[in-house]
Amino acid sequence: MDSPSAVEPPRLQLSDLTPGQKLSGKVTRTELFGAFLDVGAATDGLAHISMLSPNKVNRTEDILQVGQVVECWVHAVDAVGSRLELTLIRPVSLPWKDVRPG
Repeated sequence: MDSPSAVEPPRLQLSDLTPGQKLSGKVTRTELFGAFLDVGAATDGLAHISMLSPNKVNRTEDILQVGQVVECWVHAVDAVGSRLELTLIRPVSLPWKDVRPG
């Protein structure tokens, strides 16, 4: 029988995540097109290479290494399709839709 300390903590549901939400993620795999991060959700999220830095990135490994823990944000989530898109680029604090004259 498993001891209580060996029980895995509950995973986040994709339906509970919202764009712009800040998370902590551990890099589980790097690819030519980006990196997969474990943020505690039911599925690993993908940070596309274009979302790793505001500057041009030639190689994912120049920014991230497997096992590295990073601060990331939800870029988009599709709970039905079990897809989680992440970004390492800090979102602006005031969305354009909220900007008012004056």
